[in-house]
Amino acid sequence: MKRIGTNEAHAPTLPEVLAMVATAAPDMLAQIRDLLNGRATGKEADSCRLVTFSEAARLLNISRTSIWRLVRAGHLKPATLLKARRLRESDLRNLVSRVA
Repeated sequence: MKRIGTNEAHAPTLPEVLAMVATAAPDMLAQIRDLLNGRATGKEADSCRLVTFSEAARLLNISRTSIWRLVRAGHLKPATLLKARRLRESDLRNLVSRVA
């Protein structure tokens, strides 16, 4: 999985990540904070809402361990931004529709 702000040959070091965050525009920082907290803005809000693994487990009425099993099996792909891992709500809906 490719992370934002990186290329495959070089993963940024902690000082590089801190420099990127320090030089980011305030509105970009607000968007990152909203994404990490599962609050998307704009017209893609429905398709890119991110939820934590615990929230996903609650939504699907299964355990967090089962969520991790689905990730390891390739049925769900977490989005990674810096070190935070979240699941797309649209992926959860697609999983439920495939199973139903």
